Amino acid sequence: MDNANTEPIGKRRPPSNRGRNQATLISGIWQGSTVNYPPLDSYNNKPKTDSTAGWTNFTETKLQTQPANKKPQFKLRKSIHPKQPQVLLNELLAGKRPRFEYYDIPMKERERRAINNKMELDEVGIFDCACIIDGSEYYGEGPNKNEAKNSATEAAIQGEITKRCDQNYENRKPGEDHCPWTVIASLALHKMYESWKLQGYTVPQELLSLPTEDVW
Repeated sequence: MDNANTEPIGKRRPPSNRGRNQATLISGIWQGSTVNYPPLDSYNNKPKTDSTAGWTNFTETKLQTQPANKKPQFKLRKSIHPKQPQVLLNELLAGKRPRFEYYDIPMKERERRAINNKMELDEVGIFDCACIIDGSEYYGEGPNKNEAKNSATEAAIQGEITKRCDQNYENRKPGEDHCPWTVIASLALHKMYESWKLQGYTVPQELLSLPTEDVW
């Protein structure tokens, strides 16, 4: 008597009354499973295909490597790099030169400002500075002329930013924006770093300097 385990793995038992296209595996890991096979006629009548069809006029095309563009991080860093207020004002004016005038603040005026602003007298500036641009005057004060000039310069930047933002409501074209966002971001970073310095923080030189494009 034959032993079914001696037959090769995958050998099928002859089809019985299960159907013409069914067979049962009698050995292997799928032993006892019933599988369906397509009729033999479907193989004989299957249309033959040409594996080379559609490749007659095919020509090999080599991909050309494009030069790497400048990294977006460098462009953003360069556009919003923190700058001194006077540099940013010159960028806003695009060639126009502001005029600065200085005034000594009388003691009575300093006392009045200290009372109105609820400040100590020593906190009130000694000098006033006027930044004049096309008839518009912007004022700032400080303990010395340099700080008074910086204060007036920031006031002028604020005024010029407001003028450009107002242009968005006058004959604005689709997709056009007159707000100088790069100047605003650059000034904000500059003031933030100055505030950090007053708190005792040492700003890394990497944040203050602008590397050359070769480094990127």
